[in-house]
Amino acid sequence: GVGNIYADEALFRAGIHPLRPAGRLTTSEWAKFRDAVEDALTAGIEAKGASIDDFRHIDGARGSFQDRFLIHRREGKPCFRCGTVIKKIVVGGRGTYVCERCQRKPRASRPRALAPGQ
Repeated sequence: GVGNIYADEALFRAGIHPLRPAGRLTTSEWAKFRDAVEDALTAGIEAKGASIDDFRHIDGARGSFQDRFLIHRREGKPCFRCGTVIKKIVVGGRGTYVCERCQRKPRASRPRALAPGQ
């Protein structure tokens, strides 16, 4: 996969909540997500990556994408778009960052009633 940094950034850019099942995305949402992944990766490449711990570019320089994060590692800080406090949640055992106003939480689906005899 693209990794947590770029997944968080792309989901935020596309306005998709991290708990939204992929199988429930519309064609339009998939297009927005595809474009958001490309935008996030391009921004990361232009900034020579994100130097969070010990990451260094091939020339030994530190990347600067971490200084441009829109959501990743911004827990407790206001969202740049709406001012809502960014939260950290766990998805698939990994820390994920979300703005619950810009990335609406999916509604729980109702269980389908079984027809008689099923």
